[in-house]
Amino acid sequence: MLVKQCWRLIKWPNSLMARVIRVSRWRIGARSSLLIYGDRWIPRLHSFMIQSPLILGQDTTAEAILSLPLSAQADDVLIWHFGKYGNYLVRSDYKPSKSLLSIEVPSDSAGLGCWKSIWIMNVPPKVKSFIWKVCRNWIPLLFNITSRGISYNGICPVCFKVPETTTHAL
Repeated sequence: MLVKQCWRLIKWPNSLMARVIRVSRWRIGARSSLLIYGDRWIPRLHSFMIQSPLILGQDTTAEAILSLPLSAQADDVLIWHFGKYGNYLVRSDYKPSKSLLSIEVPSDSAGLGCWKSIWIMNVPPKVKSFIWKVCRNWIPLLFNITSRGISYNGICPVCFKVPETTTHAL
């Protein structure tokens, strides 16, 4: 089963699971499993390219490296980058998931491959149908009902704060 999941990550590198794994970070401990050139382990830096073995570049890079707390006794631990303490919480996943859900949905024949990928998924038919309805914005939510001319305020009946859109409901 694990091999199958690894294969899916390799085969579909832009899948949701691959994106979740890609944004995970390591908290540095004994540095036994650290990949200096492969892992994003320096905070607040978008890229880290060593120009010379003796020159690190900007002063902010050196300050960021020197400010890292290192512990020789602790093991390296996989952390969730968006969590306050490195733990995965559903609320810490809200903003990254919201940005992932704001992708353009194809409406013409050029995006036919996207729809085919939904229908060939190895999930129950009701899940395929639900994903398709979400992508087409066909879920019977209050926002969709009001956009079709039925008078209703459209505010979410759970939180009573914002309109009940597909993104908000998910």
